[in-house]
Amino acid sequence: MINFIKNQFIKYKRIIKFGIIGLSGTVIDFSVLTLLVELAGFNILIANAISFIFGATNNFVWNKFWTFRNKDRKFRKQFFKYLTVAFIGLIINTALMHLFITLGLHYLIAKVVIAAIVVIWNYNGNKFWTFRQ
Repeated sequence: MINFIKNQFIKYKRIIKFGIIGLSGTVIDFSVLTLLVELAGFNILIANAISFIFGATNNFVWNKFWTFRNKDRKFRKQFFKYLTVAFIGLIINTALMHLFITLGLHYLIAKVVIAAIVVIWNYNGNKFWTFRQ
């Protein structure tokens, strides 16, 4: 029973950490997106891809060392796995952004909805593949 409780605590603690890091990556993502679109005049879909990569890179470093406390020394292989998960997330992100903009939704509102969807993919892909112990 004690092991079950301990495992549940660790599981939820990890999800909370993932959420905190995801929030920081989202802030980076939204900030870069807004700067590129509003100040630099980038196309929304291109700016969305660039901002997503900034957020994803931030999240890799923090999730590797803090959330999953992964000590695997195969950094390049792991980063490739992480980028694969992130790239699939980017495809989902961009496809949904295109869909929502086409439906007339403001790009920042669309981004909030998309972030909630893509986070589920990212957590599971990274937990069960990238940082699997």
